[in-house]
Amino acid sequence: MNENINENENDHEEKKTSGGVRFVIVSEDDNDIRIDKWFKRHYPYLNRGLLEKLLRTGQIKLDGKKIKKSGDRILQGQTIRLPPQVEEEVDQDNTTDKVYIKPEHEYSKISKDDEKLVKNMIMFEDKDIIVINKPSGLASQGGSKTTKHVDGLLNAYKAQTKERAYLVHRLDKDTSGVMVLAKTPGIASKLSASFSSRDVKKLYWALCTGVPRVQSGKITAPLLKVDGSIGEQMVVDKSGKDARSLYNINQRIGQISWLSLSPLTGRTHQLRVHVTQLDCCIIGDYKYGGEDSIIEGMPRKLHLHAVAIEFPHPRTKKQTVIKAPLSGHMKETWDMYELEDFNPTQGEFLIPDRKKGVLINYLDVMPLKDKT
Repeated sequence: MNENINENENDHEEKKTSGGVRFVIVSEDDNDIRIDKWFKRHYPYLNRGLLEKLLRTGQIKLDGKKIKKSGDRILQGQTIRLPPQVEEEVDQDNTTDKVYIKPEHEYSKISKDDEKLVKNMIMFEDKDIIVINKPSGLASQGGSKTTKHVDGLLNAYKAQTKERAYLVHRLDKDTSGVMVLAKTPGIASKLSASFSSRDVKKLYWALCTGVPRVQSGKITAPLLKVDGSIGEQMVVDKSGKDARSLYNINQRIGQISWLSLSPLTGRTHQLRVHVTQLDCCIIGDYKYGGEDSIIEGMPRKLHLHAVAIEFPHPRTKKQTVIKAPLSGHMKETWDMYELEDFNPTQGEFLIPDRKKGVLINYLDVMPLKDKT
């Protein structure tokens, strides 16, 4: 039996046999995850029903033994046997049990303009993570009518060096600011766990019409998704999901307020809805503010920016703080009103103190390093 051994695009070792059976060695990034999660990572188009059938009939094996349950965990160095049904070049008309797998680097070539856009977005990068300053108007990931997005651009750019970028959280299309992406599935898993356990602190700046009556405080208002007059939107409803945010007034300009906001939960459009509980609305947010969100002479775009993030580095566990400078229409508005911006490598800003439920000054800011 002839075998060829190579390194595939997921950095795990693979052996191919003449009979179409393949043997994949579990990589460090996939250590101690469930077997069904492994298939979801590397073969996202594999139907769960077919996966269960292949496991049940013993066609997928681990170290030569039948896998009892799809929830069984795998360890680095173990060998997974993949039958011929799981392959990368198959019939796409669903006339067989073969599974169509989109190769992980099957991304369109990136244009010179988009390559420049990506380079300008990247603020920090090491062997594990990429941190970007997403511009307003760029979606985090694709959809039926969205062809240009962070996920696609970063992966098209990284495909040139056979690397990947994995989303672990999102920003609304019209919200600008800091986003963290992982370079491997293992790092993505660790970052996702940090976001899920609320180990990540996020700070946003918003420019709003209206001024809160109290200088700072905590907003507790459960949110429910409903079909509104302008599509799906979130509303405050006691039957909704728990949602909590902190706020502070940074500066007041007449009936306009510059707020610091920090979400303690992660609901859709949470901050945009919560500021309405302060009798305010974010400038340019017509969805939740209507005509009140429009200010004559100001850009009719959402004035919400993810300005800073603090998280434990997935490899070193060191608390990492990165700040994203204002850009685009947000920068124009700040200049127009002569609001104080910050030096993105130093200075103090407000972050959430979850125990006290307030925003506090934070002085120990990690300087941005050169891109690798």
